[in-house]
Amino acid sequence: MGITAVSEPKRHHYIPVFYLTPWAQRRGELYEFSKPYKRVVGKWRHPKATGYKVGLYTMPGVPPEHAQEIEKRLMGMTDGSAAQAHRILLSANTAEPYMSAELRFAWARFIYALIFRSPHYLDRIRASYAEDAARLVDSYSDLYDSLRAPTDPATFEEFRAGFLANPRNLTPLNVLRALILGGDGPLHISAMHYRVFQLPSSVKRSFLTSDRPIIMTNGLTKPEGHIIVPLSPTALFVADNTDRAFKYVRSLSPPTLIRHVNKQVAEQSHQLVYSRDESPLQFITPLLGKGVKATPVG
Repeated sequence: MGITAVSEPKRHHYIPVFYLTPWAQRRGELYEFSKPYKRVVGKWRHPKATGYKVGLYTMPGVPPEHAQEIEKRLMGMTDGSAAQAHRILLSANTAEPYMSAELRFAWARFIYALIFRSPHYLDRIRASYAEDAARLVDSYSDLYDSLRAPTDPATFEEFRAGFLANPRNLTPLNVLRALILGGDGPLHISAMHYRVFQLPSSVKRSFLTSDRPIIMTNGLTKPEGHIIVPLSPTALFVADNTDRAFKYVRSLSPPTLIRHVNKQVAEQSHQLVYSRDESPLQFITPLLGKGVKATPVG
């Protein structure tokens, strides 16, 4: 009996399928708005067929059997546990749903990862990370002789050349892994108040989402710090340090709240905005791809 080879994942979703699925209400498809040229166009898409880039998290300079570890393990862990938290948030019949400490942290890690896992962010830091890596190596030049192992090159110059020639040492995926696994952001987010705001069933309009769906203040540790993320066409996730943000959300009329949220998630998008149908085309057209600053990192 032969051994069946396991295919490696090629489509690396920076907008996970589970997150987009609530907008897929027509034959399992959602409506994707994009601007490939000068005008905004729309297309029905399955959540699996959008929000991805082939090989986005493929680690260069490693054996093929290890090249997909970030996609399979890091993103698999991040998205797998976040999907459980997402289901709890969507099914809650209270504004403040109960969630275990483990799932609270998993959801916080997912939100934090959304900031950094996009092609745009990775491309933006690629050049600067290579420069930082070179400076880091250079900082050890005076110590090289004392730190050199028997298997290391005889001179620092040889070591430096070899290190900087290895694409594994220069990829921004190293930064991505460190941020998701070791950043302080998830710890702080998980300590905030978690709440869900549901639109009344009588409201006809709905929330949009995009390839940058997080609405965040500049100082999360400040009393007014908050995060807002569309969970579905009819639900918002609100995290804050006090009750201020959630009270403000509840104080707005549904049309005003929907307009504010949709404007922000559309104008801070890079390439993609999503809806449950094609009706917001006119609203989205002047906003999509403006790339307005969404988080403290851009």
